[in-house]
Amino acid sequence: MKTALLARAALLSAVAIVLMAIGGTAASVRLTCAAAAGICVMLCACDGGPRYGLLSFATVAVLSAVLPLPRTAVGAFVLFFGWYGALFPTLCGIKSRILSRVIRTAAFNAALAAGLFLTYRLIETRPPALITVGAFAAGNIALIVFDKALEMIMLLYKQRFQKK
Repeated sequence: MKTALLARAALLSAVAIVLMAIGGTAASVRLTCAAAAGICVMLCACDGGPRYGLLSFATVAVLSAVLPLPRTAVGAFVLFFGWYGALFPTLCGIKSRILSRVIRTAAFNAALAAGLFLTYRLIETRPPALITVGAFAAGNIALIVFDKALEMIMLLYKQRFQKK
């Protein structure tokens, strides 16, 4: 059973790497491909728990860093989509739905703050406050949609593909 889980995690990690590579073809799909790679990591976590999810995340993150992949997609995957996908089933398993939502939103906002901080440090400028507030507002709206999509994909995966 462990061999099958490990093989499935390796296969899903390989699919995630391919998705990250596809993100290099056009700038408009980089974040989408990073999110899709995060979904692959989430499926590993659905099968084997957070340990397999984090293993898949680490594998994809390290390979993405060494392969010539777009840094935008790699940064988005490492800062948010990868580890969030690995921990998503565990975070959804919290009994209190409100507490679960608060933790997921706080995790996203911390990742977004780190990403904005790193971006502003690299370009060495201070953006207007309106841009930062807009980024958080748009990001939280996108999180609601992404969270709902992850919940539906996880539910579908558990109903259709996992052994009962």
